[in-house]
Amino acid sequence: ALATYSTAGYLQTRPSGNAATLLMARFVNNTGTNATVVRISYDYTTNRAGLVAEEVRGQRVYYSLQGTANSWSNIAALSQTAQGRLSVDLALPELWMNGSTLYLLWADDNGSGTPDDANNIDNFYLAVISGGALPASCTLTAPAHAGGAR
Repeated sequence: ALATYSTAGYLQTRPSGNAATLLMARFVNNTGTNATVVRISYDYTTNRAGLVAEEVRGQRVYYSLQGTANSWSNIAALSQTAQGRLSVDLALPELWMNGSTLYLLWADDNGSGTPDDANNIDNFYLAVISGGALPASCTLTAPAHAGGAR
């Protein structure tokens, strides 16, 4: 019931036999700037199991800039059941600082009956589309203060 990689090139969640399958991705901002908006998109397909009663169809997707408890926010545009190309320009509530991490988490709960729905993620894309300036700092090294008038 772990998330699995298919040699056809997609990731799949299918939580049969456990309460849920969680798939987490970690991205490091190495763009040279602080990010304010990131674009996330991927192809989502599902193989609906005919005899399964899902409380929550599909996957729920969350993000966090800390990765700690109580820091996760739902991404509504990606948390749905419609198949197709899912995409969102995610405006971050705080800067994704250059050199720091952004976490994405896909949660797929187990339905009653087996086998569970198979939910596939393919052609994943993430990019910074809007950045904030890096914190500016300046140190005067020359000329040295020689006293007198300023």
